[in-house]
Amino acid sequence: MDDRSVAAPSPESRRDSAADPSPELDRCVDFLRAVSILVVCVGHWLVIAPEYTDGELVVPEILLLIPWTQWLTLGMQVMPLFFLAGGFTAAHSWTRRKRESAEWAHSRALRLLLPTAVYVGIAVPILALAGALGLNADIRGDVGWLLASHFWFLPVYLVVSTLTPWLFVAHTRWGLWLPIALGGAGAAIDYAAVRLDVYALGLIGGLMVWGAIFALGFSWYQRRLSVAHLAGMAILGATAYTALVWFDVFPLCMLMVSTQEVSNTNPPSAAFLFFAVAQIGVVLLIAPALRGLLARPAVWARVRAVSASSMTVYLWNFVPVVAVGTLLFSTGIAPDFTVGSGSWWWQRFVWLAVLAVVMMVVLAAVRPVQNRFVGAVYRGDGSDTRVRPGLVLLGWMTAFFPLCFWTFSGLGYSGVLTVPALLMFASGMVILGRLSIQRDAAG
Repeated sequence: MDDRSVAAPSPESRRDSAADPSPELDRCVDFLRAVSILVVCVGHWLVIAPEYTDGELVVPEILLLIPWTQWLTLGMQVMPLFFLAGGFTAAHSWTRRKRESAEWAHSRALRLLLPTAVYVGIAVPILALAGALGLNADIRGDVGWLLASHFWFLPVYLVVSTLTPWLFVAHTRWGLWLPIALGGAGAAIDYAAVRLDVYALGLIGGLMVWGAIFALGFSWYQRRLSVAHLAGMAILGATAYTALVWFDVFPLCMLMVSTQEVSNTNPPSAAFLFFAVAQIGVVLLIAPALRGLLARPAVWARVRAVSASSMTVYLWNFVPVVAVGTLLFSTGIAPDFTVGSGSWWWQRFVWLAVLAVVMMVVLAAVRPVQNRFVGAVYRGDGSDTRVRPGLVLLGWMTAFFPLCFWTFSGLGYSGVLTVPALLMFASGMVILGRLSIQRDAAG
């Protein structure tokens, strides 16, 4: 994710942000990050439609109830662009401020996990308070799952970002063959996992697919993607994805639908990989036109602001859904229209507008807390000192596994807070945060 979203700006970074970007700092990177996070939020908000039925708050599955909306997921699935931008940023950061691999892993982990710690540190006490006030355990479990349903991104991105030093060396040597090999192997492993019904194998394949997309960010950074490459990616990716869907090998939908035995995203399939390749090819082909737009100061200032807050926006985008859904639908303020009706669709526009306003309020409230927390832990980049690899690995793994657990079980499994996972995550953050303070003191 973006360094600016969690670290206080140094004098050097303030100078960089005030000046025009160097050729290496492509403004399209910030644009892709900003647009992606906004599309992710709108997509999440659109496919969630709370209802109050028989005294309980339920969330119907829109993609299942209104099948034609699965076509909309072709525009809503933008996470490949997120990882592409992440790969570019990681390559730029690694080549400019090359460190020991342990220092790199520590730095990248903090940048991702500090905002996550703030989110968990606020969401969990609220769930605990809801339990103390007598809120139904099933509802608490559903809310806890919803508040962590997007956590899948965290362990995946943490792994590929941490592996940047080794992946970048491999990419420098082998070029485009690295993402091709990662993507091909990942898609093949995923296909085997589906046929053999071994989900754990699919997780490995999915990680390799995301790693391939991340590595394409390296290719973009190193200017290995010519116009011919991009056109070929767009054509080949679109053709292969269409064929796989046409012959019913994989579904059309680019999000998970509960009734589908095979998913394109859980874990990422070959169809997902080809879709991502086509999407990246098209977007980078129009990048020159985007750079002209981003040269306008007013446009660039807005893009930069959204991009810098991308991690915070991503983490908190489900909170307005829970708050507004509970208030409007459980109290009967919002009319109960039939899902898919014309009135229901008009209500969707009002729903999006209300969520956007609430989201701005949430961000305004969260930012000061996050800034204080980050300022207390991240006191310097520690570039003149070394950290112990063993401690970095211990802190990294201690924080990593609870994220994986919450991804599948939510913050409150069956309404019960997962105290061991919370303690484990807190321990990992203490180790990594303490390293940061020690490094700053030593430097």
